[in-house]
Amino acid sequence: MIWLVLWFIATLFGELNNSITKEKTKNYHYMKVGVVTMTISIIIYAIVALYKYYSWTMTLNFAVASIPLLAVRLVLEIAQTKITLLALKKCDRSTFSILRILTIPLLVFVDIILGYNFTQNSLIWIWIILFAFFIFNTNTKTFDWKWWYYALFTAVNAVATISLFKYSISHYWNSVEIDQWIMRIWVLIFFLISNYKRDKLSGYEILKEEKIFYVQAIVISISGLMLSYVYVYLNASEATAVKRVWEMFWAIIAGAMFFNEKQVIKKLCFATCIMIWMIIMVL
Repeated sequence: MIWLVLWFIATLFGELNNSITKEKTKNYHYMKVGVVTMTISIIIYAIVALYKYYSWTMTLNFAVASIPLLAVRLVLEIAQTKITLLALKKCDRSTFSILRILTIPLLVFVDIILGYNFTQNSLIWIWIILFAFFIFNTNTKTFDWKWWYYALFTAVNAVATISLFKYSISHYWNSVEIDQWIMRIWVLIFFLISNYKRDKLSGYEILKEEKIFYVQAIVISISGLMLSYVYVYLNASEATAVKRVWEMFWAIIAGAMFFNEKQVIKKLCFATCIMIWMIIMVL
């Protein structure tokens, strides 16, 4: 049950970040948001890693053999981060989060291939999510499908990035902090180069522009850090399933409160059905 609380807090922080990003990218290019987010995230992961090393005397592991896997994941993570920011800017909050539920059944197949075990309840629950998704979306008026393909890309691509991350920390025993820290450094380099080519702005000039980005970056970095540890203890598909459901719930609330999205009751009914099954699975 403690993981439900962890997911609850982390996904709430994640939605706060997403709502700020959607609002601010009306006036600022989404690539600038990426620079600030990655910079703060790198600092937070470094602080946590140093704290664990010096206070808990824990070893920070990184296997050289995992570098080829890391290189493949880097390309996918850059695409994932860039398209996610673009999707946050263009898609409705509820449409974005609900489409990303499709990550779950795809991850189940990957987890089975990788040899992870599933309880019967887990498998039933995951397929009920998929069934409910199609039932509630037969009426296209419930959701605004404009720009849907951005959200769909992040749902499918996440299968690869999550699976590779889980494989890295469970088979090569890479430390979560080191693995994520290295990945974020390279993603930051990509954003810095892209911003300089586009606006001739250095990273320092971008960091001075908008202070609200610092709040947003700190919030999403803490959320990402909390969720990264969940994958150490659970199958990738189970961890992502609970994460996606909480994200969907918060996104529907935020979409109604801040972005005037419609059909809130029907969307919440869909989210509530899925959350009931989530609780049944965990209990």
